[in-house]
Amino acid sequence: MWQKMWSFAVVLKKAKNQRRHIFTNTEIIDQIKAVIEKRGHKVIGCSDEEIQALTTAQCVDYLPELYRQLLKETGKTIDWFFLGHSAACYELHSYRNEFLQEELSIPGLLVPSDIFVFMSCQGVDWWFFRTKTDDTAIYGWSEFEPGFWKAAPNLAEYLTKALNKTFRPKPAEQYFIYDPAQDQFLPLGTAYY
Repeated sequence: MWQKMWSFAVVLKKAKNQRRHIFTNTEIIDQIKAVIEKRGHKVIGCSDEEIQALTTAQCVDYLPELYRQLLKETGKTIDWFFLGHSAACYELHSYRNEFLQEELSIPGLLVPSDIFVFMSCQGVDWWFFRTKTDDTAIYGWSEFEPGFWKAAPNLAEYLTKALNKTFRPKPAEQYFIYDPAQDQFLPLGTAYY
């Protein structure tokens, strides 16, 4: 009896592990390229000059290495991976300003100065990360929600969720607000400024 229960638990655990595979950075990019190609499109990346123009347009000095490599290898065709979302490098130049205009219309909602907006869904939902380090959380915002949601603790996990098709369901379990005094995102209701 115990052996049957244990065997079932091992199979169940293996099945769950197979669904939630954690990829290395190289595997993430290779898997994304494979998805783009499977959907019938050629994978086209951005040049170093295009990436530099993008960082200048979004007023940041640094991009996390994984994101920089993702742009280099898939930057012009990444939309074919994020179906229904705009994330290609040629679309991103104005995203920071568009997002800030939306966000500034909400009293008390602030964002840090070092954000990079990397994806939008029809100008209603926005995804961004801070550019201080390589290991930075991914946040999302929608004009229909009371604050930011944390989509993933870092870009690698966010992309892994996309590959595993395990995006968070709406509404978020917890919302965050940026507290400039502490220079961090805090759970909604705990930020003071």
